[in-house]
Amino acid sequence: RKYINSPETTAYIKGRVVFGLDLAKDEIAKRGHGVLMEGQFDVITAHQFGVTNAVASSGTALTDDQVRLLKRFTDELLLVFDADRAGRSAAFKAVELAAAHQIRTRLATIPPPAKDPDEFLRAAGHEAAERWESLAAQAPSGWEAWIRDALVGLNTGNPNQLEVAVTRAREVLAKITDPAVRETYRERAAGWIGVQPHLLSADAPTPSKRPPSEGTGSKNGLRARESRTKVSPSRYLLQLLAVRPVAYEVVRTKITPAEFDETDRDVFLRMLGSYERGGDAGLESELAGYPAEEQDLIRRAWAAPPPRVDDEVAVELVERIRLDYMKGMLSGIIRDLSEAERGRDSEKVARLEAEAGELARAITDMERRN
Repeated sequence: RKYINSPETTAYIKGRVVFGLDLAKDEIAKRGHGVLMEGQFDVITAHQFGVTNAVASSGTALTDDQVRLLKRFTDELLLVFDADRAGRSAAFKAVELAAAHQIRTRLATIPPPAKDPDEFLRAAGHEAAERWESLAAQAPSGWEAWIRDALVGLNTGNPNQLEVAVTRAREVLAKITDPAVRETYRERAAGWIGVQPHLLSADAPTPSKRPPSEGTGSKNGLRARESRTKVSPSRYLLQLLAVRPVAYEVVRTKITPAEFDETDRDVFLRMLGSYERGGDAGLESELAGYPAEEQDLIRRAWAAPPPRVDDEVAVELVERIRLDYMKGMLSGIIRDLSEAERGRDSEKVARLEAEAGELARAITDMERRN
């Protein structure tokens, strides 16, 4: 054991003391930020290896008194807590508390096998200064680290996990009291998740998977939903693309504009162009230039997202659109065939019969897959 926690006394209350501040305050002022660690031994080792702006909360959760004390010397803290889950949790609480006192934070992650700053610096030896600078330079802001940590392990292409990701991001965003800062991280979090920023507003509906009871009619329950809501596959796909920009990469090579319903073709082309030019933020940045009815369609999707916006349903929608398009082509061929038969054009009849047969087989194969 590195040290034993002694009981507090009237002369020493850990929550009111920042360990090492007497030695670090000048360097904190010089460098423009302090390095906050958990334990005293972390700070002692840090000073030995040249990190002379390091201080510690002495193994206790950061307190208001400690933050107020640090605020006298700096407006920015680099948090370097222990690498375990408890250390991460303590760091996130420190991010929130520091923000309440208008102190910016960045959060460094100790790479394994080291478990804390003490082990990290000792293991680095003569390379400690260089490795520390690299660690500090890569440290994201505290809010970014917290949101990204909340999203670890989630596959946002899965509808249930997408819902979890949106909920978790909203929970962290709700802790940011500064509206401008919250808006900044709402935009960034939307990009990390792959949804429009509107979905991360506290009052926005959450994209989710419908209960299994709604799944009759197709493998994803899409037909049942379309029947109930009177939304065509092409219109549903437009809504999905408006809400979840990353789906653009899933569908752009799988469908052509010609396959879209004529009423939706122009807006589909316009949306693809916006995403190609501006990435995930392209639609929002160019929306003011869209025709009024297209703006209305997209804003309605933002306000009331479709029940599912995952990759799986995007692919199914593409297949449904293509199937409808092929059926329309088959109907056209059959009409042409009837005219060719009435005109006794045997060569054209043979050609159209071959085309109709090939297309009918393709339609049958696609319907079996769906």
